[in-house]
Amino acid sequence: MKKKYLILSAVIILTVILGVMFTGCSQTEDEYYAEMYEDIKEFNTQYGKILDNLYKANFSVSFDFNTHYNASIERGTENEKGWDAFEKAYNDFYESIGIQDPNFFEKLFGSKSDAQKNINSYNFQTNAWMDVYTKVEYKQNGSKDFYLKVTTYPAIWENYYDSLLDAIEDENAIKEGREKLEKKDDKNNVVWDVVEATIAGKTETVIRVTDGKDANGNEYDGIEMLSSIVGIVTGEMPTDDIYTFNNGNKIYTNVMQAQYITAYKLTEETQIKYPEIDAPDYGTKEWEAFVNGMPQILSSWNATANTIFMNNLAAMDESLRVGLEDNVDEKYWSKFGEDVVYDWEEVGAMKLTRYTYNYNKKHSKLEQIDYYVEYVKPYFTEKSAADSKLELKGDVYYKTHIVADFEYSDSAIKLP
Repeated sequence: MKKKYLILSAVIILTVILGVMFTGCSQTEDEYYAEMYEDIKEFNTQYGKILDNLYKANFSVSFDFNTHYNASIERGTENEKGWDAFEKAYNDFYESIGIQDPNFFEKLFGSKSDAQKNINSYNFQTNAWMDVYTKVEYKQNGSKDFYLKVTTYPAIWENYYDSLLDAIEDENAIKEGREKLEKKDDKNNVVWDVVEATIAGKTETVIRVTDGKDANGNEYDGIEMLSSIVGIVTGEMPTDDIYTFNNGNKIYTNVMQAQYITAYKLTEETQIKYPEIDAPDYGTKEWEAFVNGMPQILSSWNATANTIFMNNLAAMDESLRVGLEDNVDEKYWSKFGEDVVYDWEEVGAMKLTRYTYNYNKKHSKLEQIDYYVEYVKPYFTEKSAADSKLELKGDVYYKTHIVADFEYSDSAIKLP
């Protein structure tokens, strides 16, 4: 009898669980967003207090971050593969010039299988993936008295980026009286030359503000300045473009996370071509002049890559943003929440933003921000390894991730 009772109880419990599961699956889009908006509304009440306290607080926050992007992503067409136009042009260049002198590329670039290495004195790269390193230091005694320093290094090719970080660490070691890092093999080659030039080209922006104004009388708001970098929302958490939101508890803090996807309408895109390079006959005077002029040729390729990148940023202009009212008959996307599916035939670009706030609910104090942004571009590529027909797929071509911890003081902080 006891065994039958246990079986019956298990059946009842299983029925309840399945019922809850199927009820959740049948939630409509309107119900999903209505429930999420209520959660955001509840959080905003708490967040208003957090912002008020942040404006009044004495605190400091320091962080660094990397911006990783491809400067040469193109959509392509139904008949022409898209993605990295720089690498495509390089491959054409490699094959056409290599016919003239099979050993030319080994001397100039290194072997084809190792083509990502530095290219001697030409400072050239075989793809357009770049990295930008940025450091931020912020201190405030209330948002009317603050110090902000932003150090940004010029964009550097991704394969040189680790060497750049090593060199920056060496700089810091010298300043702090510590031992320098052991140098790698790139000490005396073009990688190190490029790294040193990158360090020399860094920019430092420093703003010191007392009672809301700098030395020239210009007015600044510290939190507004910091928010433009680290992702502090300086009003209520918005609901436009949001697709997930949660506000849960950890052991000592609460964690709010909101994720947004902003879609942009497709605009006519000009396919920008890299200059074609026709090599003269090997061994002639024209060939020698051609080789000597290589730096100028490669420089023009870098300029072309930058033009493509700026065009991609323009494709995310606010005037092209797709709002809910534009999505008639699911023209741009279907489904909702985490299951949203976008129509790449209609969408020209996309931005994904994720805010994660760790905060002390009892004291309404912000403790950490984890801020992530990425840009996505649709491009034509093979359907699969077995099917060479081109179709549109979306991929990330730009991303930034920042983690910033806030340190508070009960007394005024000494500003540099």
